[in-house]
Amino acid sequence: MEKGLSTIGNDDRALDRASGLLRMRSFNEAEAVLRIRLQSLPDDVSSLRLLGTCLLQAGRVDDALTPLRRVVELLGSSPGSATARYELAGALSLARRHAEAADRLKEALALRPEFPEAWLALGLALQRCGSAEAAIGAIDRALELRPGFAEAHDARGITLESLGEMHSAIGCYARAVELREDFAVALRHLASGLADTGDLAGAAAAYRRSLRIARSAEVHSDLIVAMQYDDRQTHEALLSEARTWAQRYADRSPRRTDEFSNDPDPDRRVRIGYLSPDLRDHPLGRLLESVLAAHDRRAVEVFCYNDSAGAPSSADTVARRIREHSHNWRDTGAMTHQSLADLIRRDAIDILVECAGHFRNNRLTMMTARAAPVQASLCYPATTGVPQIDYRFTDETSDPPGVADRWYCEKLVRLPSCSTCYAPPALSPDPERLPAGSRGRITFGNLNNPIKTTDVVVATWARILHRVKHSRLAMLCKRGGDGYLMARFARHGVHPNRLEFVRPSPREAYLGKYREIDICLDPFPFNGDTTTWDALWMGVPVITMVGDRFVSRRGLSFLVNVGLAGRNDGTSLAAHSPDEYVESAVALADDLPRLSSLRSELRPRLLASPLTDTVAYARNLESAYRQMWRGWCQKNRG
Repeated sequence: MEKGLSTIGNDDRALDRASGLLRMRSFNEAEAVLRIRLQSLPDDVSSLRLLGTCLLQAGRVDDALTPLRRVVELLGSSPGSATARYELAGALSLARRHAEAADRLKEALALRPEFPEAWLALGLALQRCGSAEAAIGAIDRALELRPGFAEAHDARGITLESLGEMHSAIGCYARAVELREDFAVALRHLASGLADTGDLAGAAAAYRRSLRIARSAEVHSDLIVAMQYDDRQTHEALLSEARTWAQRYADRSPRRTDEFSNDPDPDRRVRIGYLSPDLRDHPLGRLLESVLAAHDRRAVEVFCYNDSAGAPSSADTVARRIREHSHNWRDTGAMTHQSLADLIRRDAIDILVECAGHFRNNRLTMMTARAAPVQASLCYPATTGVPQIDYRFTDETSDPPGVADRWYCEKLVRLPSCSTCYAPPALSPDPERLPAGSRGRITFGNLNNPIKTTDVVVATWARILHRVKHSRLAMLCKRGGDGYLMARFARHGVHPNRLEFVRPSPREAYLGKYREIDICLDPFPFNGDTTTWDALWMGVPVITMVGDRFVSRRGLSFLVNVGLAGRNDGTSLAAHSPDEYVESAVALADDLPRLSSLRSELRPRLLASPLTDTVAYARNLESAYRQMWRGWCQKNRG
């Protein structure tokens, strides 16, 4: 092979040969052909450019920068150098060097001002640098040069969405799809925007249309997540869609093996791998921080696979503490599924715990290859559909025994009290006196993601506002979404002055918003999770609607643990129908003495409950891990 390559290295057949190998995705062979040619022609622009393309397609982004930089140097300010700078900027963006990419694109545009692709790329680079307003200007210039530029309309939508202008963004995505009916990426963006504004049926249709154009594990995961928010979905539909995902994308997973060399000693220290893109200041990250701090280091050795796009910010103290509490830390966000699976196997992980499910940036495709002897799912609120994930953590309230098990591919492991725990924030304001006492009116609140505010939820909350005179409803909403929410409530006769909008904010400021709320209204069918804990921590009671699946029983699970549900004395805040939900909210709003008592009682109740006993929670996890490990050892001991 080497001799054959050397004979064509110096003539033009080498470029044709390398191009053919690239089309066959034979990256190593193509690289070898090009490097032999470059030994004798080190400044051959065509070879350098093709080598850069080869390395990019092979996923070796940093390696690709060297030949692409050399192309720019060789071309100088010649007419072809604008394209070379554009290509280098594309590689720099893939390497997440967005500021440098923007600089190269500005150079390209100085050489060739009427270059719409470069204007678009500059807009995207600026948006990723946090300069959204400047990005809009660059993208608009691309559209001036080419009005029917579908990719530019899509990029304009992305940038507007980053500014909180979701409805304008949706219009851009729709225009992109109108211009290019097979634009699967824009359809995904359109679907996401529709879901975020409560149009779950429209979102599902757009996701399915995108999948008909191009199969994508990521887009299909988005569809599965969107279905969780929709009260019209059945258990059968949710399970079927998850299983379809697993069947459809298993062939894209890394090489699979069911053979492991892990020592099948059931009583030795177990190696636990936590895999997540959210090992940072995020609800999942805060949960794992408390768990890792409490883990018995004699029983478990912890590996953390930080699967985020980049290393955590140096200012992220949660990420820093998670790293300090882990025995081993791996930054894996840039790895291919195969490379990550190989790393996990080299680390000899006994139990791999994935913490993303079908949420964005998940690794379920890799999980289908079974990277560890035992695999489990923690925190995802439904079945993954992946048969290679053996277990899923839950609790008896969220997933009643004998009722819920058949809706999961995984074996359910029910932890005592609750499937997760709550680490009280180190910095948070104290609950103040009941706001209604000084305002003379009740303020209801919901600080959940607006995607949970379905049409049925809007109708139910509107009924409560009509029943409780002069009351207000405070809702979390990004800038630009106010008008849409006001219009939805207006259809039920609620005047805009009854609505207040809370912007996303840092955690301590967000917690402070609860001081202005008397009663929280839990959305349904997808209940709040961290938001419910936070409300209780701040002394705010939560009215929840109980459904028949995990996402719609979280509120019940939390309230049972603080004595606000499961009793038949009229004090339960867990309702089982919209009518009961409305009556519970109205009754509590009319009982100011009880509200005042709860204001001062809820934080102590939470602290006295199992929900905040992170040490007990860690012991329960470890006990479950031990049982899982013993089961595998029993099957695999010689």
